[in-house]
Amino acid sequence: MPVPSREEVLTQVDRMCASRELLGKRTLTKLLRYIVGQVLDGHPVKEQIIGIEVYDKFADWNPHGDSAVRVAMAKLRKSVKAY
Repeated sequence: MPVPSREEVLTQVDRMCASRELLGKRTLTKLLRYIVGQVLDGHPVKEQIIGIEVYDKFADWNPHGDSAVRVAMAKLRKSVKAY
């Protein structure tokens, strides 16, 4: 099976974000697009960086005391699975 191109992956992400499972869920679609972009660019996906980049947390934000990213990831996994 051939590896999809960046454009193909991003097109699929657009489809997913427009689906009934994610349509109107701005935070989850922002999270999905961020994660896919990081992976495509070869960058690690880390909870603290997601909190800062996606959820506008302060640079000294501690993910151990705030489960916002973990909760959002669980919701995103559920939506992707339903898709």
